[in-house]
Amino acid sequence: MLAGDISRSPLTVDKDENIAKAFELLDRKKDTHIVVTDEGRVVGILSVKDILHVVLDRMRWGQLRAGKLYVSAIMTPNPIYMPPSTKVVDIAKLMLDQGISSVIIGDGLDDVDNVKILTKRDILASWETLYSNEVRVSEIMSRKPITIHPGTSIKHAEWILRERRISTLPVIDEGDLVGYLDARILSLFIAKTYLKKDIKHFDVFLNETTVSDVMKAPHSIPETSTILEAAHLLLRKRAKGAPVTIGDKLTGVITETDFTKILSTKNK
Repeated sequence: MLAGDISRSPLTVDKDENIAKAFELLDRKKDTHIVVTDEGRVVGILSVKDILHVVLDRMRWGQLRAGKLYVSAIMTPNPIYMPPSTKVVDIAKLMLDQGISSVIIGDGLDDVDNVKILTKRDILASWETLYSNEVRVSEIMSRKPITIHPGTSIKHAEWILRERRISTLPVIDEGDLVGYLDARILSLFIAKTYLKKDIKHFDVFLNETTVSDVMKAPHSIPETSTILEAAHLLLRKRAKGAPVTIGDKLTGVITETDFTKILSTKNK
């Protein structure tokens, strides 16, 4: 299958817009990436993770408030693009090699009307046609997952996500799975707080707000489920990953990246 077959029209925002507009668009459309333009040309891409890292850093140090923070200050400039004729398998390899979660699909960046976008989530949405083998979750999941306690501060939770380069944190209390946190959930919470403009001491806020204030209700999938079932769960929950279990015991996590990895090995 080719990239042009499953790519889609992107959300767009001008580079000189305030980040509030970009965030509102991402939140309203339930998307994870937005293409940044300048006079009709693609000049960057902005992800939910970019908002999390940059906004949180600025909150920590009391730098520019929302009214002075523009898309151009946060976006990743000169995004990678590939022609529509590129195989999706090769796009998956590129994502892994470059450590990215989206690729512009087009023959250039000069005209935003002639480009599309392909993300890891789009790959999940087309999984049934991309990968027909009946692989079990246990075959591709990450074992011995990093977990977090509900009483942990969101400041420390973000540090774990960033330093360990992970996207998913099962929340465990006394051995039980009690919640779920990922980079998207944390980013939306922090960005909404930042844009309200009513927190004077952000560092205190980051230390006093705990994972229990942000986490979602737990979801999980058994090791014996197929990865297609896992893909459907991630899409339905709008989650970057899912805890994996045997009975009531947490044994691993499966994430969007795990799907990208197995797709990248197809036909090897």
